Amino acid sequence: MVPPGTLAPRAAKRRGTAPASSDAGFKAAVALHVAGDLTGAERAYRRFLIDAPRHAAAHNNLGSILATRDELGAALACYATAAELDANYGEAFHNFGLVLTMIEQPAEAIAPLEQAVRLEPRRVNWWRTLGNARTATGDHDGAVAAYDRALALDAADATTLANRAVALRCLGRYNEAIANSEAALDAEPRAIDVWTNLGTLHREVRNFAASLAALHRAMAVDPAHGVAVTEIANTLAAMNRLPDARRAAEWATAEFDALPQAWSALAMVAFEQGDYEAARTAFASAMALRPDDASVNWNLAILELLCGEFREGLARFEHRKRIHLPGERRRAQLPPEWDGTPMHGARVVVLAEQGLGDQIHFARYIPALKQCGASHVTVECAGPVRSLFALLPGIDAFIAPDAPLPEADLHVRLMGLALRLGTTLDTVPLGDGYLRAPVRPAAERARALPGPRVGIVWAGNPSHSRDGQRSMPLDALREVLAIPGVTFVSLQKGGGDALTAYPQVHDLARHDADLGDTAAVIAELDLVIAIDSAIAHVAGALGTPVWCALSHVPDWRWRIDRDDTPWYSSMRLLRQPTRGDWPSVVGAIADGVRALAAGQSASSIRPQVHAPDAVRADTPSARARPGAGLRSTVSIGWQVGATTGWGTYGLHLCRHLVRSSRAAPILAQEPMTVALTDADRAMLDALPRAVGAEGPAAVHLAGLGNQLRGAAPIFTSQHNAGVIFLEDTALDGAASRRARGFDQLVAGSTWNEALLRSIGHPRVTCVWQGVDPALFHPAARNAQFGERFVIFSGGKLEFRKGQDLVVAAFRIFRSRHPEALLVTAWHNHWAEWMAGIDAAGHVRGVPALVNGRLEVTRWLVDNGVPADAVHDLGVRSQAEIATILHGCDVALFPNRAEGGTNLVAMEAMACGVPSIVAANTGQLDLLTPHGAIVLAEQGRVTPNTMVRGTDGWGESSVDEMVEALERCWQDRAWARARGLAGAAHVGTWTWARQAEMLLDAVLPG
Repeated sequence: MVPPGTLAPRAAKRRGTAPASSDAGFKAAVALHVAGDLTGAERAYRRFLIDAPRHAAAHNNLGSILATRDELGAALACYATAAELDANYGEAFHNFGLVLTMIEQPAEAIAPLEQAVRLEPRRVNWWRTLGNARTATGDHDGAVAAYDRALALDAADATTLANRAVALRCLGRYNEAIANSEAALDAEPRAIDVWTNLGTLHREVRNFAASLAALHRAMAVDPAHGVAVTEIANTLAAMNRLPDARRAAEWATAEFDALPQAWSALAMVAFEQGDYEAARTAFASAMALRPDDASVNWNLAILELLCGEFREGLARFEHRKRIHLPGERRRAQLPPEWDGTPMHGARVVVLAEQGLGDQIHFARYIPALKQCGASHVTVECAGPVRSLFALLPGIDAFIAPDAPLPEADLHVRLMGLALRLGTTLDTVPLGDGYLRAPVRPAAERARALPGPRVGIVWAGNPSHSRDGQRSMPLDALREVLAIPGVTFVSLQKGGGDALTAYPQVHDLARHDADLGDTAAVIAELDLVIAIDSAIAHVAGALGTPVWCALSHVPDWRWRIDRDDTPWYSSMRLLRQPTRGDWPSVVGAIADGVRALAAGQSASSIRPQVHAPDAVRADTPSARARPGAGLRSTVSIGWQVGATTGWGTYGLHLCRHLVRSSRAAPILAQEPMTVALTDADRAMLDALPRAVGAEGPAAVHLAGLGNQLRGAAPIFTSQHNAGVIFLEDTALDGAASRRARGFDQLVAGSTWNEALLRSIGHPRVTCVWQGVDPALFHPAARNAQFGERFVIFSGGKLEFRKGQDLVVAAFRIFRSRHPEALLVTAWHNHWAEWMAGIDAAGHVRGVPALVNGRLEVTRWLVDNGVPADAVHDLGVRSQAEIATILHGCDVALFPNRAEGGTNLVAMEAMACGVPSIVAANTGQLDLLTPHGAIVLAEQGRVTPNTMVRGTDGWGESSVDEMVEALERCWQDRAWARARGLAGAAHVGTWTWARQAEMLLDAVLPG
């Protein structure tokens, strides 16, 4: 939808709108408008309108400026005035209608938009706006017609194609909707919302692989697209992969906690898992963000009703009326809705809702309408149930759902009668025979069978959204159907093919013309065994004993904690003890049928379901894991390269995995090519890329940092591991929820491991980074820096790395030893992370970033370090850094915090360079009694703007740093010995060894 503010101001001459002498003022206003001076243009239009108040174009253009500022009420008034002044001014009518849709008054927008396209029928976007308004009113056929007019003018208009797909979905025309979405994406391949909608369409036709592929494409365009992650959760839930769906939903709420759809998705997944309290909490979060959201209110109503909260649930259930379900057709013109007060002789029409079972269930309320004062009751109902309802008292006429409405004073929706008649748990009208079976020949066929006679129904409508949970295969009833002494009758419509294996079952349903025939058969049976379906409602409404087999999470009307129901006195409820556990239910049914065969009456038998001891199929412990002995695929979720810690980690992991017999690498991001060798570039070019389709990898490694932020898990992978280097210790609830999105957390240090265990994740492993022994190993000091005493300092320039402390200590040390040289490898690709490096007062300002390189030397000169005392390396390859280190006398790492062990310090130590290391955070893993030179004095660190929590951080003493440098300068042999001891400690931490440790952690089993 194009906002009015994007429209160009109209400058053409308007007929009879102003005297010619005033044109100069109008043209001056238009000139300011076109030049982008909206404030000046607004003033000019207002001045002009004082003298020419009937100038339609001026009113329109002023409205355009106001709409740009979101002053929609004022803009609407301007457009209305312009349209009133000039009945042939199409642009004003279009803008008027467009703003009405923006303020959610689409019904009122239809007339001005239709006038606009009558006046100028070749405006593509105007037809599209009309289509959007019709969609918003539920007139999806009209919307498609408007979109078709737009496409006749521009067949490749991506927005029109995408919007037409939305209308087609609402009409249930899925194949056309998918084709339109794909055509829109051909024109605009980065249209995130269209990819997301396409994923939803594929899910609704149960093409789950295509759904996930489309949704991952949306995330590839924008990883921060929360709606795509939410829809992934919904698709995984539809696939019955509830643990994966919950991880996706929890990730969405952690990353996008202001997105109501994310909380709603989490609520629905928790609901499907039977975790009702978690569902209620998530619904509350969604409601706090969008209190009037119809879907959230409707779903929360279902939870409230399931829990027996009828007063709240029935009232909230009214929100269903605001939702247009796919394929649902609604009447455009309706009389007022009955509110439950006395009708005083009014004529009322009762509208059908949802499935046949719902209509049968709520039909019990129809006779009460005459008691409430209705003089004439017309009931809308589908053909299959009309013969049943014909015997209900209080109905004067019937109409089909597609027939015109008769004259009526009021309407009421069938499922709204419970609310309007004040239903509570104590006042439910019992289903003890409120329906009667018509006299049909089908009854004779049933009576001809020997007793006891048991009807069976094992499946419902396959188009029902939860049919996968509520239906079972007929074979699941094999144990029951083998019980002798009982005659089984199939009431399953279309069950003939399944029945070929069970010749003992009499298929009477094949003779049924409608539910009247079915009811006639049921009335002759001793018992009906059914899943939650329309047949169960028919049996209950007739008063025939019925055992209803329920999924673990049942429909709301069956509640959660009883084996009977206030809705039908003849019904017994048999519930799955765990999700998908039909065997336990069937076992209870079999016990009951044996009692029936032994002579007990069906009404006296109360089958009991007992929970099995087996592990639930949907628990994390039962999920498939990558198997041992097979070469798994491992996708690396961060950017591989040679100039950052993360990049180096990924690069060496790739090098190892391409040679591994256990796992092969996949790249989830394109690599950073700066400073790569030709061999590494060729290796990375040859690796496959993860595109997020179904099962892209056995294991996905996601790189995470503070608050566990980073790339989302690939929820279709078998195993997701978060590889974490974090320094912010203030881990909040959102971080905990993100953690639950991963099967495994891999911490870069024991300090990080302890932090992650503190938030309760059950699977945390510490795996250190590694060093490349071919490059980083002890060697004789080279003479590249001559006789100077060389101090190396490396790491991304930021407050956390402590380079300001290095500058402070080096200034003091060089004042004593003019031959000292500071060699820096302080590159930083992200300038914003340098903010606050001067917070401790040791330095002023930050280096300038010029053409991608930090001007470190200039910054150090400004901070009192002579230019000839500095050698700034900039961005170098690892091989070059290794050569540099072999020419250094000491390395200095007063870092305030390290989530890992500090890769640069590890490489310096591996080269045998005496390394002065602060005793805090992840660097503690590097310290041994005779290895690194320890900066033991660690003061408290005041957090800067980049982090909230600094528990475990340390502020090194500048005096202790200078003292350590002096010791290394004075006693070169001692320093050399410490360097070699450090190399012995770190030198065994090769990348190959650490990669194997990582595989051990993430390839369980």
